[in-house]
Amino acid sequence: MRLFDCRPSAPVLLAFLLALLPLTSEGAVIVSPANPQRGESVRIESDQPGRLHWGVNGWRRPAPDDVPSGSKFELGAMETRLISQNGRYSLTLGPFANGVVQELNFAVRLDNGNWDTNGGKNYRVYFSEKSKKRPITIGRGPRLGVTMGRTFYEEFQDWSKEDGHGLDRFLDRRAFHDSGDDSRDLLAFYSRKENDNLYLRTDFFDLAHGAEQDKVNVAFLIDTRPGGQSWLPDFVHGQTSYPWELAVIVESSHSYKVFNSAWKTVSAPNNRPQLWKGAYFRSDLDAMECGLSLQLLRENGWDGKSPLRFQVYTWKPGNNEIADAVAEGNIYDRRLDDSILETDGIQTAKYSAILHGNQAVKRASEIFELIRNDHVKTPNGNQTGYHRALETHEIFNAPVNIHVSGTLAGSFQWAHHNDGGFDGPSFNRWIAHLTKSDRASLIGGVLAEHIAPYFETSGVNEASVELNHKVLQSVYGVAVPRIYWTPERVIRAATFNDIKSSGYDWTIVDQHNHIWNWYGKNDALSNNGYKVNRINGVNCFLINDEPDQVKFAVTDGGAYRNTRALLLGKAMDPDQEQVVIVFDDWEAYAGRSFTSFGVGNDNPDNYNLNIRWLANHPWVQVVTLDEVASWNWKPVDRGQRSDLKMTTYHWLNHATETNYDDWYYGSSGEESFADQYPPLRPGQNASKRFGDVWTPGTLFHDTWKDVQNAPEGPLKELAKATYCTAIFETAWHDEDQHNYHDRDSAGDYLAPDTSYDRISGWAFGMHNKVRDASMIASAAHWAKSNPSSQTKVEKRDVDQDGEAETVLSNNRVYAVFENDGGRLVMAFARRLSDGSAYPVIGASIVDPGARREGEIEGDFRVSGLRDQWASGSSSDRYINAHYNVSSSSNSVTLRSDDGKISKVVSLANGSDRLEVRYNTDASLGKVYVRTGLCPNLMALFSEGQSALDVTATAGRIGAKVKHNGVTVQGMIEHSSVTDKIVDSAFNNGRNAALTQQLEVTGRGSFQFTIILSAW
Repeated sequence: MRLFDCRPSAPVLLAFLLALLPLTSEGAVIVSPANPQRGESVRIESDQPGRLHWGVNGWRRPAPDDVPSGSKFELGAMETRLISQNGRYSLTLGPFANGVVQELNFAVRLDNGNWDTNGGKNYRVYFSEKSKKRPITIGRGPRLGVTMGRTFYEEFQDWSKEDGHGLDRFLDRRAFHDSGDDSRDLLAFYSRKENDNLYLRTDFFDLAHGAEQDKVNVAFLIDTRPGGQSWLPDFVHGQTSYPWELAVIVESSHSYKVFNSAWKTVSAPNNRPQLWKGAYFRSDLDAMECGLSLQLLRENGWDGKSPLRFQVYTWKPGNNEIADAVAEGNIYDRRLDDSILETDGIQTAKYSAILHGNQAVKRASEIFELIRNDHVKTPNGNQTGYHRALETHEIFNAPVNIHVSGTLAGSFQWAHHNDGGFDGPSFNRWIAHLTKSDRASLIGGVLAEHIAPYFETSGVNEASVELNHKVLQSVYGVAVPRIYWTPERVIRAATFNDIKSSGYDWTIVDQHNHIWNWYGKNDALSNNGYKVNRINGVNCFLINDEPDQVKFAVTDGGAYRNTRALLLGKAMDPDQEQVVIVFDDWEAYAGRSFTSFGVGNDNPDNYNLNIRWLANHPWVQVVTLDEVASWNWKPVDRGQRSDLKMTTYHWLNHATETNYDDWYYGSSGEESFADQYPPLRPGQNASKRFGDVWTPGTLFHDTWKDVQNAPEGPLKELAKATYCTAIFETAWHDEDQHNYHDRDSAGDYLAPDTSYDRISGWAFGMHNKVRDASMIASAAHWAKSNPSSQTKVEKRDVDQDGEAETVLSNNRVYAVFENDGGRLVMAFARRLSDGSAYPVIGASIVDPGARREGEIEGDFRVSGLRDQWASGSSSDRYINAHYNVSSSSNSVTLRSDDGKISKVVSLANGSDRLEVRYNTDASLGKVYVRTGLCPNLMALFSEGQSALDVTATAGRIGAKVKHNGVTVQGMIEHSSVTDKIVDSAFNNGRNAALTQQLEVTGRGSFQFTIILSAW
């Protein structure tokens, strides 16, 4: 990385300029971590909105790769907008490339016109040399960040795995049958020598709040040399096989005593307290730490280099029996026979969480609410939204797996909001930042979560994977992910072949369903259920049902009790090639799961506490699956099996009557999807049933054949994407059994699925639009055919619905009209230089909203010449009214069923201008005509609104995209044309995904021009 100097006098000039500006210290700036190390990112927060004015290494200009998008160079420094979150305004910078940045310099230019310059000194953040360990702080450490309405600090995360020396089984404590039993149950012991001090720590199974006051005492016996005292201090019954020279007794945060082997008190609150470094208990993290000066050890025989030997135990105040001891085999014989050397190490449990984000290409307003919601809150009054899980993992430095389907990534990219807390591109940059700083790992897969087994051997799966790779690489700048997400985990033997042919060797299945159903219950519940399983040549990670079911449950503000027990068992297991994996839809982590989408739940608050607890226990490694895959564990090799029946995760297996075929092909309890003829309008269906990709004469087969036969080029790419987005969540049904939790001992749901379930309305709508891929394929053939400049009008079925559409074309424009609404449903512009063509109207990969041929009111898909509103009759009936279509040699005439609207669209030879002439009945008053422009749709999909250049002059508005050397533009010329859409005022007509909406108004007779260009 190179650093670019502003100019030799930049710092002096900057100081001079700031001196001329109004200054303030009201910004209350907080930097975390306060003492960052090289290679770490830095989060800067202010309590007021503004822009960070910053540079590096003495106000030098940072390298381009280190500058967030949207930044500007002003007044001799970079300026980047602070993002609004949780009532504060923040920005995360770094990690800076190659570690050459030694300091970060900044001030804050506040929106109120003032500056926060740290009292005129400006802010300087120094980066220390990277170390594996942070210095131990007894008690609260540096500030980590804010989430769930709380400021979190470093508590026990300054301890590392290398400090751990012993683990102990849970529930092996002596039971006194009081509320303190679990508070005396020790799990782990740590020590570290640092800065001439000895720091000690213990973990408890469940430390009750205030238990240190009257329920538990902790003893650390330290053996520094041969000889010593064999009796236990403080009148606890028993002796030790390893006599001690120093005994540390901790009774509470403020009550302690240190004895030597002669029973002399060598440190206590009233006796050389300066040699004691403090003690700290936290019940929500179930740990305590303390410290003492190494001088006490040297005074009692330690030579300064021999490894120390420890014994650690608890007892109940007022009772003289040992309650528990770390690594002690038998606490009941009143003799400590086992000890711990400071050179001993510990093993770890591996824990990995998957955030699964999958949505169709949605309206910007829907994406804003998913990212952050200030109105739908958790029961504790905290925000809900996707941001919650990312905040949790970032604050506690706990790596996470993120599966973002390409359609959701593209939706984020489009959904720009001026408030960065809602802004989709900013959210994408956050994900990219986490992946580049090794705090997150992306999982790959298909573009839009279609159900893979129903497209095996056809090429659909592979095409969808390739499209998804392109989107993820464009949006996040990462290499092709290593792990494949099998949509809805619907998988059978043959599916593994498609996974491999898509370039993947890893996927994710379920312990309780896939392994249980394929290899037996006992096998699934053994260690094999936590190991990598190689099935038909594909390495499989397993989602573990038991911990997965309780990832949103807590015990006393920390990880759920059963999860603690499971993880401790895995940490102590000699077989260290095991990983505990949990998963859920991102909506569930967000508090917005589909079971209660309108009401927030406490999932994000509880998940935060779970991850915090795990991150504060070094015997738990929170890891990504990518990291585990790199460790080359030996898999459980299941060989090749062709008889593995199709199965999925537990609830979906239940809802589909144990076979997804019942949803696709139907059964006595499930409506058949394959046999449905998609509806065009009330009372009329398309001529072909959905069928499947292997059966000629059905919609899914014939449309995909059209896509495959299309000539290579950008329109074939778009046709593939259109097909793959339309089959999103293939054949999904509405399930009325909503009790997802209550099960019997075998894991079966107590509320059976006994009703007849029908195909979801939104699934009809999505799958119906698979026909658009054929329309795009027809345009691809037109573009490749070297068409004549002479205008041509054709009537033919270009979208597999059994009805003829009207196509108006020449060598530059290909426009398709439907009789529903008399709309221009798709239009393409062709470059004369190379014959390539691009869409300008018709957002074919966007969620249509409607289940029929027409368009739904609102910001879903918006095509061209949509007769949105007639003010005189206060009617929107013309959006989907039936229009009679006629044509001439160079024009198309569309007349509404009541004869009150007539529109003629003409195209001159060799022209790229559609001339539109309206005649409307006086009773309709002012008529509003809506057109959605999506120039170069695939570029908008991957780059969002940043790719869209809108130019407006009097009587003309154009939307232009320049991408990879190609410019595509749509433009409307009319005196009334506007992008200030009344019913879509938000985002200047851009609430509809990947679409710039424009509107023309007129009365009686009026005309305007639509220009479709590519060069």
